[in-house]
Amino acid sequence: MAFHVLTDEQWERVAFFIPEQEMGRPRTRDREIFNAILYILSTGSRWVELPDYFPPKSTVHKRFQEWAKARFFEKALRELSKDLPESQVYHLDSSLKAAKKGAIRLAEPVL
Repeated sequence: MAFHVLTDEQWERVAFFIPEQEMGRPRTRDREIFNAILYILSTGSRWVELPDYFPPKSTVHKRFQEWAKARFFEKALRELSKDLPESQVYHLDSSLKAAKKGAIRLAEPVL
């Protein structure tokens, strides 16, 4: 699957759903972090394989966990799905495979 970033218009629509920060330094770079998460999810890469042009992997992973807990991704997907034509059927695959820590990860063919 190819990696695509959101358009400015799409980003404005989903940025509304980013949960408020409770404490700490003011957050910045939300869009870059979202793009890094999209990269990980669309390429199937591990967090450690995140390219250097994205924010630090620890920051991206922590934000991913926070946003997942706040159901940000569900809200964003629901908002963006309004753009899809209703006459077509779309399928999102959320297959998970358990991994042993330190094991070599091999790509499996898509059938």
